[in-house]
Amino acid sequence: MRAAGFEQLAHLPGNIGYLEIRSFQKLESGAAITAAVLDFFTDTQGLVIDLRRHEGGDSAAASLLASHFFDTELVHLDAEYWTDAHRQRAFLVPGLPGLRYVGPAVYVLIGKRSSRVATDLARMLQAVGRATVVGEPPAGATLSPDLMVAEESALVAAHRDALKPIASVA
Repeated sequence: MRAAGFEQLAHLPGNIGYLEIRSFQKLESGAAITAAVLDFFTDTQGLVIDLRRHEGGDSAAASLLASHFFDTELVHLDAEYWTDAHRQRAFLVPGLPGLRYVGPAVYVLIGKRSSRVATDLARMLQAVGRATVVGEPPAGATLSPDLMVAEESALVAAHRDALKPIASVA
């Protein structure tokens, strides 16, 4: 699937969702697609969001994606974005279409080539306790991964970590 910056959707072994995002498109074109993509992962036991090759995009669209991981309408995500015209703060987007992904664990993969908006999203979700960040940050990023591993090992590490709660219940 290649729409609104979403590159790949899959179910990994153990019913873990995998979502690769290459860019964040403007809200007007991406809201319904984002809802449909996350609905695809409704019954998964965890979700891995791969931002290792993320190229950039709209910070408001990143807030839209983050909004699907909370069951509340308004949360300040502890980020400010500066543009040529003004400063804006990242909040959750109210009135989302589709279901919210609030129960299962979320893992965000980052890498040396992850864009600033991707590392900002990872840092925001990490700061509010909603995601585990895995990988290695780009130079100059203000982000410390929870699981620091080489970029090429990030998916395996996140998948293994996501399966731990499932194995301990069995």
